[in-house]
Amino acid sequence: RSNKTSQLDPNSCMLDLNKVSHGGRLVPRVDGYTAMDVQPGYFFSEIGILSNDVILSVDGHPLKDDMQALSALLKWKKDSPKTFLIKRGVTQLTIKKDCPVKYIFVAD
Repeated sequence: RSNKTSQLDPNSCMLDLNKVSHGGRLVPRVDGYTAMDVQPGYFFSEIGILSNDVILSVDGHPLKDDMQALSALLKWKKDSPKTFLIKRGVTQLTIKKDCPVKYIFVAD
């Protein structure tokens, strides 16, 4: 059995996608992803995303496909906040958040 923990970057947040996927979902669109069914107390609401917000970019990188969106979240570093550009209604907002600790993946 290999030691998965030694293979992990100690500075990486390593989000647990099973936990992140609860309490909301992202629906692709031409200019980003629309957050849908966001529930209080879960990942998206804890980083400031509301239902019907459109996530346009993360750290200045436009989200053009599923791989870019997934990569942007997986590369979240501890003590290095992510900056989300979102469209809420007709207003564009910038949300800057630290990695939410309770969503970190723990290897066995």
